Amino acid sequence: MIPLSYPKAGNDSSRNHIGLLDYVYVQTPKSRIVAVIPEIGFLALVEPCDVFEKPDLDITEIELNSPHSGDYIKSLTLFLEHRCNYRCDYCFPSEHKLIDNQKQLSIALETIRPIIKSFVEQIPAKAYASITLFGGEPLLHKDIMEILDFINEERMAQRKDCDVIIFTNGSLIDDVLVDKIKNRKYCKIIVSIDGPPELNDLHRVALNGDSASTSTINGLRKLDCIEPDRIIGRITINDDIPLTKQRIVYLIEKIKLKNITLEIAFNKNNLGAYINRLDNLSKELPEICDYYVSQLK
Repeated sequence: MIPLSYPKAGNDSSRNHIGLLDYVYVQTPKSRIVAVIPEIGFLALVEPCDVFEKPDLDITEIELNSPHSGDYIKSLTLFLEHRCNYRCDYCFPSEHKLIDNQKQLSIALETIRPIIKSFVEQIPAKAYASITLFGGEPLLHKDIMEILDFINEERMAQRKDCDVIIFTNGSLIDDVLVDKIKNRKYCKIIVSIDGPPELNDLHRVALNGDSASTSTINGLRKLDCIEPDRIIGRITINDDIPLTKQRIVYLIEKIKLKNITLEIAFNKNNLGAYINRLDNLSKELPEICDYYVSQLK
């Protein structure tokens, strides 16, 4: 995920509103549209939605029978933390060493509540949406349990279908978190792990000196009581190609993950490297597909 340099709040013509929250539209280096809340310095990422073609539309006034009933924000990503207890060399905390800076690293709970409430309110009845808790490492947030509870309260009170997706390196998964989410079937966890230790630890470094692989795998083990479909392993493709299949096989056969997603490391200052990684991955896809087919037999 790429940190953005976003415009500060400008004149009224450049600003839009979700309830009482001001936001502006920004295009990322990957040509995705995001809604940025400038005053708090964090991103609320919103993805594909026709509402962006109608920037004057007040999404809080959408009704099921209105001409805009299909226009609603389907996905909200909250960057709860810019701090992280890992230093992965392709991630922005590694570049900026934000863990040493105590300014503006976490979104305050009182700021998060109206964002979530407004988002859930605008989801039409019988429609689907999701809230992603991102970082940094979101499990570092001191109010993470309260945030999860508030989302649960809002989706129940408003009777809305809204999944929660937690992006984490897995090292801070504990029994308290597991107890909180195990019976909330709408909660999913995406754990970043790049394969076996000899590959994963090339790029992922734990600040406390422990093996990043050991810490992440210990966290994954605590999720054994949760349905496998709700746990997703996330591999970041860097320059260790061709090794993608080796990583996938390890996560499926050794770690027993059922779902794997691939993310290609992106550096806006080196687009050529990104394109090269895409090209190399495309060459591996036939072998990867054959492996997946063999698992279905």
